[in-house]
Formats: sequence, structure tokens, C-alpha cells
Amino acid sequence: MNQLKFVVQRRRFGLGVLVLDATDSEHSVVPNIRNAIGKIPLVVVWNKIDLMPRFNRYDQVAMSKSIKKNVRPIASFAVSAKTQIGLVDLSEYLMQNLKGRDVFIMGAANVGKSTLVKSLAEILAQSIFLKGSVKEAHRRKEQASSLKVTGSHLPGTTLQAVRIPCFSSDRHALWDTPGILNNRSLQYQHFPAHLMEPLSRPERIEIPTKEGGRVYFLKPGYTLLIESTWMRQEIHMDTNDNEHAPSGQDEECVLARIDLVAIDAHCGRPHARPSGAVMAQAYLHPSLRVRMVPISEAPDRATIPTSHIQGIQQKIRKATGHSDAGLEDEYGLPLKAFKDPKHRPDGSFRPGPKERGNNGKYYMDIVFPSLGWIALTNESGFTTIPHCVDGSVFSKRKSIYPTNLLSIMDEEGLEHQYEPEAMAEEGRERIRRAAREGRHSVSSAHTL
Repeated sequence: MNQLKFVVQRRRFGLGVLVLDATDSEHSVVPNIRNAIGKIPLVVVWNKIDLMPRFNRYDQVAMSKSIKKNVRPIASFAVSAKTQIGLVDLSEYLMQNLKGRDVFIMGAANVGKSTLVKSLAEILAQSIFLKGSVKEAHRRKEQASSLKVTGSHLPGTTLQAVRIPCFSSDRHALWDTPGILNNRSLQYQHFPAHLMEPLSRPERIEIPTKEGGRVYFLKPGYTLLIESTWMRQEIHMDTNDNEHAPSGQDEECVLARIDLVAIDAHCGRPHARPSGAVMAQAYLHPSLRVRMVPISEAPDRATIPTSHIQGIQQKIRKATGHSDAGLEDEYGLPLKAFKDPKHRPDGSFRPGPKERGNNGKYYMDIVFPSLGWIALTNESGFTTIPHCVDGSVFSKRKSIYPTNLLSIMDEEGLEHQYEPEAMAEEGRERIRRAAREGRHSVSSAHTL
């Protein structure tokens, strides 16, 4: 955060681009980002939309509600740096609104900043406009295109701010800033990154289905456990039926859980009968799984299995040749509910008016950083107690997806919505035109 503050404030004018992970929208927002960057205009970019089941403009509006107050963006875009989706629109906007400013790409670690910077630099370099200096324009294009920007699914790849000269002015550039470590993230803040590496891989969140083990009907007195499959495989190496293994054998793998305490007797819709179970749809990273057990059998700690630690230690020793792998023999943290002595002494959460649909039903997402979210739906209100690793957090919101998302997407033919986009000549011309209209002018740098 200090390095970001130094880089941004030492430049006279700037335009910030805050990159968020679309699969972890609320929790990839850097807390107090405004304290570091001051009052510079900020554009929000949701990256990795190709990893979402769906991300249309309605989904974007729904997610925007939870971040506007803290970030105060002037514009927002949904993109995929990997497949180039949305990058023409973003590039066109940046070129139109440069006006003598540096552009700073910023965000939490592991949101895909460097991949986005690399893709943007390649696109913007094609549009460099230097009036009367074709030779210089070609030189700048080659300089920007040849710059090597490294990217990785593990945090800490970008160690310092990188200046990328992909604009027509020598005085201004695109800046790739180091990712800010988010203290909410499980995969590199609460546990060693080597032990949680599968969780850091960018993989698509699939639409939950009952056949895929991602849809449950949760009754009061039961809990949903969110487990790490890459650790379970080592624990149950000799077990033929992992699905029905006793809950006590799996407590080491549980990273979060949601207890259903009660369902209201009265329904939110007239003449509707209250349901005896809450529908739970698990939108989770593919390396995770969910399982339903009685609350009385639910674990209260997240403990990394010894077998998994030993396996990683062996791999590190083999790769480095060092006898000390730098890992401890045990890692474990409590699974805690958020208790408030005044408002929720037991840590319980209920859907409120904001989570109630026009049909009277309640639709609530419980979102866990790094893991994904559980969508809970019922005719009447209900009481839950979410638990997460001590030191992490969770949040609730109105469900961003309808319960019948799969059938909607089938009807609309959206199975190919995230296919890679090629840079058409129309897109190139749009960016060239934007570069001419918004080319650097120091006199207008203070306006947008």
C-alpha cells in the first residue's frame, strides 16, 4: 500500500484503474484504497468474467452496489484479460480520457492485474498516434510490445511498480503496481500459499446442479461444510466411498460452514406454504466441495492434514534440494461466527428486506473470500450462523443469480458467451480514433 501511495502521489496527475476479481467481487476490494491514491479518478474493472457462470450488465449493477460507497468510481467495465473480452471498450475509454495523465493499474494480489496490463499494453501500443512522426510511432510500438510483464496465479509476482510506455507521450505511461495482500484471503494470508495452491488457480465457477453435488435442501439443525478436495484425496486415499465418509474424519478439510438454525413458520407470500428446507446452491471454486451434516457433528476448526503438509514438504525439498522446507508440522485455525453482543450475540444472520424478491421469496448469498458463495432461497425467512476461518470474514447480499440460471442460459444460448475475442479492424479503428481525440494534453490534465 505504501509503494502504491508513493508511485501515485509522486506523479502530478493520474487516472486509477482498480482491478477486481469478478469471482470474489466484494472481498477483492482493497480496504482504504482511497487513503493511498487520494482524489484521483478511479475506474473499476471486473476481471476474470470468463470464470463466472454469467456476467451481464444486470449482474454488474448488482455487484456495483456493494463497492460504490468505498470506491466512488467514475466508470466500470467487465473484462477478461485472458480472452480479451471487453478490452476494446476499456482501451477506448482510457484513450478518450487520458488528458495528460498516467494510468495506474492497481488492486489486490491475484486479481489478474499483470495479465490485464500485458493485454492492455499490446492493444494500446497499436494505437500510438504521433502526428508527423511515423518512424517514432513505430519505435514506441515496438518498445511497448516487447516489454515483458510477468503474471502468475500466485501472489507477489510483481514486486515493484513497472512503467510501460504505451502512450504517445514520453512523459506519461501505463503503470503496473504491486498487488496488495488482502488479509481476508485464505490462500496466502491465513495459511501458507504452498498448502493452498489449488485455490489460487483461476478456474471457472460452474452453475450448481444436484447431480454435481452443489445443490442441497438444508433443514434446521443441519450445516453445509465447504471442504478442500485436494486435501481430502490424501486423507481418504484408501477409502472407496468418500461421499459418505463419517464427518469426524473430514474436519481437517473444512474451510467454512453455514448452520441453518430455524425457518420462519409464516411465509412471505400470501397463500403460500412455508418450506421445511432452504434451497442451497454452491457457487464455489472447483477445488472445493460441499457436504451436509448435522450441526452437532460439525467441526469447529480448519486444520490442514498432516499428510498434506508432509507431501508439500517433500515436493519443496525435491525441487530446492534444501532439507528445511520452511513449513511447520501443524496448521489450524478456529472456525468462528461473527458475534455482536448488542445485535447478534449468537452470530446469527437473516435475510432482510434487501434480500426479498418481488415475489415475496428470500434470496440471500453468503460470500466467503477466496472460496465463492452459497445462494440460499426460501419462501419464508430463515436464520443462519455462518462460520469462517478466524481472521477472515464473510458478507451477505441479495442473490445475484436466479435459482433457474441453468435453464435461462440454455434458452438464451449463452453457452459460448466467453469465447475469446479477436481484435477486429473496427476495434482497432475505435481505439485509434479515441487516441486522436484524447491524446495527452497537459493543459487539460485536471479534467476528465
